Amino acid sequence: MVTRLLAVRPEERRGSVAAFLTIFGTLAAHTLLETARDALFLARLPASRLAIVYLLIALVAVGLAQAPWGRRRATGAFALSRLLGAGSVVTFAFWALGRWQSPFELYALYVWTGLLGSLTVLQFWMVLGDLYTLTQAKRLYSLVWTGSLLGATVGAAAARVLAEHVPASALVLAAAAMPVHAAPAKAAPAKAPATPVQIELSHGLGADKGAQLL
Repeated sequence: MVTRLLAVRPEERRGSVAAFLTIFGTLAAHTLLETARDALFLARLPASRLAIVYLLIALVAVGLAQAPWGRRRATGAFALSRLLGAGSVVTFAFWALGRWQSPFELYALYVWTGLLGSLTVLQFWMVLGDLYTLTQAKRLYSLVWTGSLLGATVGAAAARVLAEHVPASALVLAAAAMPVHAAPAKAAPAKAPATPVQIELSHGLGADKGAQLL
């Protein structure tokens, strides 16, 4: 961990910290939400229904990808911010409106959790791919990966502690709040302008500019 921190150059620190905190919060929230959905689902429906849920997730994902507005999906850090914000709002709505007695509610929460986790992580790495060159990625991605590992670990530990004191539905609320704490890191302004560089088929930006966008 220390070696990875030392590999970050001064002008890259702001962007690296923003990326670290974003993926940390995203994975922690997703782990909390996964724990909640599994507990709620399996408490009321048999495990044999999981095959149906996984099929629904695949069908919805394909449908979204084939939709005209899905093919024109926005990219960039602003799109990631909107996705995290929208994900928090919808997850909060599940907590506020859910009574967890209807199979429809449980199916919907399961499908939503799978889609949200896949979309946010995919969007996050797309943003980093646009912001950093291949050389920067070799030095910085290991630190960002550490953030994802720690986020999942902390999320699992938090879920275990919360589950001993509150109902499983409360974990949905905790998951809704988590990405909000990660999002402000992406808005931190950079102190120095970035220099555009061409990498393969994308146009990468300097790490200091990446902090401004992230």
